[in-house]
Amino acid sequence: MRGVGKWGIAAIALLAATPVRAVDDRHSYSLINAGGGRVDFADQAAHMGQNGFVNFSILTVLATGNVAYSLRDVSLNCAKAEIATLTNTNYAANGAPLPSEPVDSTIQPITTGTLGQALQAVVCNGVDPFPRSKAILGITAAVAKAHDLIAAMGPPAK
Repeated sequence: MRGVGKWGIAAIALLAATPVRAVDDRHSYSLINAGGGRVDFADQAAHMGQNGFVNFSILTVLATGNVAYSLRDVSLNCAKAEIATLTNTNYAANGAPLPSEPVDSTIQPITTGTLGQALQAVVCNGVDPFPRSKAILGITAAVAKAHDLIAAMGPPAK
């Protein structure tokens, strides 16, 4: 710590005490799904990957449980109606990362009634499931909006 000085040490201590957060105010998120105790947003910063796959992130906010929200990187092939989850990180309510299970990144066919189907409709077909919804800038704002939506919809059906 030589040469850091007392203000540098104070800054290091403050950073060490600050919880790690997945705060990213550079990305905009679009509402994809709201219901059943969860809200899903798609990152608008999608990009075309190899072999016709579109890569982007999904932010999922849950109404209950230890996981407050998760960020998943997914890859969607519109022509073949396939999807693969590339990464998944779960977060606690305070923004701290939680231990996550390993991800099976095997390419799967998109099935009816799944989030994959909703993503296919939006990303591949240009359908806007919530036309009056505006893009939300940043994870913090998207999580807050999700909590508002969950509260307005009431508890999930059992």
